[in-house]
Amino acid sequence: MDQVRILHCADLHLGSRRDGVQASFDERENEKRFGFRRLIDLCREERVQLLLIAGDLFDRLDIAPALLREVQERLGGLSHTRVFIAPGNHDYYAVDSPYAQSGWPENTVIFHGAAESVVVPEWQVCVTGVGFEASHVSRFLFEGVDVRHYEGIHIGLAHGELSGKKGGEYHPISVEALARWGFDYLALGHIHRRTPILRESGLSYAYPGCPVGTGFDELGEKGAYLGTIGKGGTALRFVPIARRCYYEKEVVLTGAENREALTERILSELRGVGEAWTEQVYRIVLIGEVSDEAALLLPMVQADVCAQLFSAEFIDRTTPQIDADALTEECSLRGAFARAAKERIRTAQERGESEEVRQWQNALRVGLRAFSGKEELLDYSTVPSDLFWEV
Repeated sequence: MDQVRILHCADLHLGSRRDGVQASFDERENEKRFGFRRLIDLCREERVQLLLIAGDLFDRLDIAPALLREVQERLGGLSHTRVFIAPGNHDYYAVDSPYAQSGWPENTVIFHGAAESVVVPEWQVCVTGVGFEASHVSRFLFEGVDVRHYEGIHIGLAHGELSGKKGGEYHPISVEALARWGFDYLALGHIHRRTPILRESGLSYAYPGCPVGTGFDELGEKGAYLGTIGKGGTALRFVPIARRCYYEKEVVLTGAENREALTERILSELRGVGEAWTEQVYRIVLIGEVSDEAALLLPMVQADVCAQLFSAEFIDRTTPQIDADALTEECSLRGAFARAAKERIRTAQERGESEEVRQWQNALRVGLRAFSGKEELLDYSTVPSDLFWEV
């Protein structure tokens, strides 16, 4: 056989410990279980021959027996798919881990410790995997494995981090070595952000990221890699798995003055997410200059937006719409600041210094925001130093 059809996933973290609000925890766990079931369905729909799970299928060792049984039964139901699992740092192989319990189906291979190779002769493929046996692994578990003698397709499966020229605590992996030793594809897990299909000599490798995001540190579409591996290369595509994803959207409200316009400005930005935009989880950051009237409307606008979405939270970073020219007439510290900044802007404009003009305009905006009581983290390197003594 010239190629084999695979589904490569990792870092599902089933069975997390309860933290925070019960309803929120239950929702996250339900989404992860939905993601696992979707992976199983995809194996059937796409006639996947190898399901490669590159670690942290479970979030911890002491998972509920009912969850373990469900995973085992669903994997066992894949009558035309061989399953290979490389335990990770969260679900490492130990006497009390889920992987050491009875009930795992015959079509499933669980690696642990140093490299072990399993040949599937009917598809002319050899899978070599490694597995964590503790929460930290500082040595390269593939060390010394040379598969160039095998004429078929050779796939590596591992949880860990690419080492470069230095080691690490989470299984430092050398793709350069694996390329020399004859691997065709390396299915990786541990990094929750997806990478493209990368290449090192004749070796292709990738992190698929986690199939289901669980917070705003895991933004965007989440899924797995599906396709074929062969001696001549890979043909893999990313397949979305999560039905709900996390998005952080910045919306400029400048110029929107009434409730309808403000609401539409926000919703038009969210529609760009795609067809199922109302079912996602959003953090919406409001920016721009707004009038006093518009600022009073924002709580109602946020309620209008939330009524159309599954979940949303807001961060208000808008600034008051202030007439800087009028402020220069004020006999106050704010007026003195506005006069100094406006004079610097005028001088820079006369000299044709566009970058200095931009810096002073930014300084004026940030300064007036501070006077209004709005918090803002200021990068002082972007503010002209003579502002501090001028005022």
